[in-house]
Amino acid sequence: MSRKCSSKASCDQSSKPVTLSAEGEFKDTAAKRLRSSGGVSWVGDELVQKQRGQQCVLHAVNNLVGSICATPKDFERIREEYCRQFRRNKWSLAGVSKRRRPGGWTFNIPLKWLSVNGYKIKAVDGRRRRRAVMRAGRRGAKFLLSVRPPEDPTQRHAICIRDGKIFDSNRGAAPVDQKHWDSCVHTLVKAYQIKEV
Repeated sequence: MSRKCSSKASCDQSSKPVTLSAEGEFKDTAAKRLRSSGGVSWVGDELVQKQRGQQCVLHAVNNLVGSICATPKDFERIREEYCRQFRRNKWSLAGVSKRRRPGGWTFNIPLKWLSVNGYKIKAVDGRRRRRAVMRAGRRGAKFLLSVRPPEDPTQRHAICIRDGKIFDSNRGAAPVDQKHWDSCVHTLVKAYQIKEV
């Protein structure tokens, strides 16, 4: 079940993805999940969307806003808009020209979606940005993060922080602390603080 939101105000904050089971009962696909690595447990009962294909950045945005608002069609529309703009201005199409299935969008696409839907974005830079992100994240600030996961530091993955918790579509939700951070982040590549306007 997915909903298109024209603005953040129209998102149903309580919506969660549901599927119909073989018995005909609705099951919450974001039901409690436990994963353990090195004594660290991830619980996903507050997760809005779980990992599917290479759509981690889409799931990170939906987990950040707390509802299924962004859809693959929305992201593809923005990508096509960027392609037209880049061709018109004779800029390089690297990173946006290829139609990726399913997902794998560059970070400029979700940032554009957030700005269009009433969110203010601020890049977090500096040598101590990990510490700044964790400190502000514990106090309830929202962040969209591009990271390299410990299991494969050559790949990129998108996660978010909101309400004092890390939301990883691949693992679940966990408090913002050093143990959970280390279990899902090898390297912090990019960090953006997201505020509602």
